[in-house]
Amino acid sequence: MRKSYLLINIPRYLSFFLCCSSILFFCFFLPIDPLIAQQNKIDSLIFLLNNDKPDTHKVNHLTQLCLEYGNIGEYDSGIQYGTNALNLGRKISYSKGIANAYNSIGTIYSTQGNYAKALENHFASLKIREDTDDRKGIAVSYNNIGVIYYTQGNYAKAMENYSASLRIKKETGDKRGVAVSYNNIGNIYLEQANYTKALENFSASLRINEETGDKRVTAVCYNNIGGVYSDQGNYDQALKNHFVALRIRKEIGDKEGIATSWLNIGVVYSEKNNLADAISYLQKGLRLFKELEAKEGVKNAYLEISRTYAGGNDYKHAYEYHLLYSQIRDSVFNQESSRQMAEMQTKYRTEKKEKENLLLMQKN
Repeated sequence: MRKSYLLINIPRYLSFFLCCSSILFFCFFLPIDPLIAQQNKIDSLIFLLNNDKPDTHKVNHLTQLCLEYGNIGEYDSGIQYGTNALNLGRKISYSKGIANAYNSIGTIYSTQGNYAKALENHFASLKIREDTDDRKGIAVSYNNIGVIYYTQGNYAKAMENYSASLRIKKETGDKRGVAVSYNNIGNIYLEQANYTKALENFSASLRINEETGDKRVTAVCYNNIGGVYSDQGNYDQALKNHFVALRIRKEIGDKEGIATSWLNIGVVYSEKNNLADAISYLQKGLRLFKELEAKEGVKNAYLEISRTYAGGNDYKHAYEYHLLYSQIRDSVFNQESSRQMAEMQTKYRTEKKEKENLLLMQKN
């Protein structure tokens, strides 16, 4: 089974995490090999699943399928496999499998922009991992909870969770996890316009990922370094890094990553006042995010297209896209969602404190 799912953020002008690719074939940009490999992996897992007994192996394979279907943008199938993993894990009392299933389901909800459901599942996973003292799993949960807070603009909470995750990853020797944490912490510094710290963390992450050969996160690092240069007004360096990220994402068939790179390239061209190329790349990204039903990506695409049209004094189209942005923004993030997230955080902390008090009383 693959390691528990890790979420990685991208720069602030496209503040959503990337983690999914797609097997839907677009002959003008996707090489066929990664697509075939992705489908072969799913076919192999289904073959194993059909021959599994109802034991821990079956739970693991169901959870893996949840992740793989999430990677190709088939979220309903992913959630169904994750739910099946949860049900079987409960039936056979397989705590680690239950925690991993919650984590995987939470990841898909995050990608869809359903942050209340995502947080609910990640807190459920964290609780089990703390009960079973699964240190590596706890680090993953902290990271993923941090991603949700980052996406919602709560950078203090995000940093709190990222830092807790990084501390455990260093203790457990999780090299890849350390790289992910450096990357995510770098994003917070980028939000705060602390470019020196941001670049320092992104570069540290990049060095580790090039050592470990993790192409997906390597692409994220180049993407984020491009974000630093873009914010500093060094647009040539920004484009250079974004195109490196795009090339890697095409190589591995990371469809959501490709959409992200297209949007980021479009934003840089917009800043350079190259409006024709800007709209071209932004529209490519928008179409792909719609294909993936990734609300956060669609939301950001609408906003950047609106800004670009406004920069070209095309206020009619600017208004139309800003209206679309406002509508989807309200559906992705609203007061009710924020209230639910706060309630879950409070509930988790209360239960944790009660458990600590109970253990203390038993010890006394």
